[in-house]
Amino acid sequence: SRCKLDILTALSSGIIELVESGTNRVLSFGVHLSERHLDLTIPPKPTRWPYHGRVALETDTTSEVWKATLRPNHTYDLRLPQGKGEAWCYYNDTHPGRPSEVPLSERMPVAREIGTTVSFTVYDDPAPPQLLATLRLEPQVCHISGYPPFQIIIEFTTDSKQIVTFDKSRTPLSSFWLDSHGVEELIDCVDESGEEVEWPAQFGCFDSDPRPEFPDDSDFVEISSDRTWRFVYILKKESQSNVGGLEDLRAGKMSRATIAGDLVRKFPKWLYGQKEDLLKGTLEEKKRRWGFDTQKRGSMEVKVGGEPMEFQVV
Repeated sequence: SRCKLDILTALSSGIIELVESGTNRVLSFGVHLSERHLDLTIPPKPTRWPYHGRVALETDTTSEVWKATLRPNHTYDLRLPQGKGEAWCYYNDTHPGRPSEVPLSERMPVAREIGTTVSFTVYDDPAPPQLLATLRLEPQVCHISGYPPFQIIIEFTTDSKQIVTFDKSRTPLSSFWLDSHGVEELIDCVDESGEEVEWPAQFGCFDSDPRPEFPDDSDFVEISSDRTWRFVYILKKESQSNVGGLEDLRAGKMSRATIAGDLVRKFPKWLYGQKEDLLKGTLEEKKRRWGFDTQKRGSMEVKVGGEPMEFQVV
């Protein structure tokens, strides 16, 4: 099972607790949060073999609760409470959606594996700039012949008024041929019947990493609030130099495309400043300049905007 668990909700309900590293002091959120109960639905085990459900942790890091509770340059641990607390489980088919009505005799204990923690450090740094990605298709008609060229365009904008330069190497947007495996990394596409287009893909196998020691200048992008960046991919027929994709579209069909769910969602390496200035110097100077702690600075998150794009195949 894959579901999401809001950290603040989990803290207020007692499923997890937050501890200051080194002091073992448990932080209280009762002043900032109203008491809430949290329910997680665990589906039946899909096989008779041992099975673990997965719950992803998420939170709104801009919440005032964090600012009022956490201190810069301190490390904190998320963990299961040392005490038993009020965690319990029940069969949902007996009392669907009404945990408050479950009698004490039907509430089963929840075992906790104590010892596993998730640690993070708080820094008093400005939040990284964000990117917004939107999809465009040009022209609105895709010719299987390949002419005129059918372009998949992903346009990136940012909220940063300052110029930002980020490294897009080792992503599907990279200029290095090995990092691009096919159209499926860029767009998800279904035709008018609801059938998903199965795009071809290519992968390389090498004894050692053929990538350069430091990314090529073309893999660095300069962007600001008044300067967008467009990634352009031309859909072609399969050849020795191209994985293709045109052959997988059906003439006479309307299709709908959206930005792929697997498209890069963050860029961990970024710096304020112009690309020309940030790529000056020798190889060693560039490696030192870009060899910062990416976890401390935070990543440029990519949000997806815009509407699905429709196109005709002829």
